[in-house]
Amino acid sequence: MLGSVLVRPAFLHDNGIRLFVHRLKYAAASPIPEPLIAAMVSRVPVGTTALVPVPRSVLRRLRYGVDPALELARAVGRETGIPVIEVLAVPFLRPSQARRGRSGRRYPSLRAVRPLTPGAIVVDDVVTTGRTLRSASEALGSVTTAVTLTTSSWG
Repeated sequence: MLGSVLVRPAFLHDNGIRLFVHRLKYAAASPIPEPLIAAMVSRVPVGTTALVPVPRSVLRRLRYGVDPALELARAVGRETGIPVIEVLAVPFLRPSQARRGRSGRRYPSLRAVRPLTPGAIVVDDVVTTGRTLRSASEALGSVTTAVTLTTSSWG
């Protein structure tokens, strides 16, 4: 648990998974291997009504050609039939959190662009400190579960 958000990661962020996440984020690795998708699908709670990806900043999306959480949510959505709904927005210029120590990470300012139906969960690629997921939950007002591909060993 991170505050009121139950985080359901598929893997620890190490070894080959860490390398894949890096390739996904910075080299637009595609396609996402089926075992990774299957692991994420197994973490989706029964009764989930929508998958809400945590968006990447516009500049980073343009620079790297991919929005990792959106790609993961779409892959999980294809497998489960659960719709992907893009309701979160980030500021145009969002500072990178990569390579910052835990204490140096900033609290991201996410906002909801429209109301959300009950039963939606947040999808992200990596959870490190949990700040992004808490911000997403607060912006949406009702999300209590997040499914991620990986987590660091925060606890």
